[in-house]
Amino acid sequence: MVAGNLNHPDGQPTTPGSGFPIPPGYGKPGYKPESKVGPYIGVTAVLTLIMVTVVVLRVYTRIAIVRSFGWDDGLIVAAAVATVGMHAPYGFRRRLLVI
Repeated sequence: MVAGNLNHPDGQPTTPGSGFPIPPGYGKPGYKPESKVGPYIGVTAVLTLIMVTVVVLRVYTRIAIVRSFGWDDGLIVAAAVATVGMHAPYGFRRRLLVI
């Protein structure tokens, strides 16, 4: 492939710098690209639920059973809160060509 060529190996035009083919009809009035939000939300929700469950069980174990909540546990809770906060607004309602 020659540098600066904006064509996909199949001969389709591509988005500049990405190499991904542009969907047919892109940019025309009424064009609505396929959204990838559903699977993204589903996978994110399941993994976030697993993470929150593990963190809650760890905190419960450290406080109720071991009776020793250390600085590392505080960092884990802070990381969990930051992770949940980052997933909520980023990436939703955006099209694949925009992300």
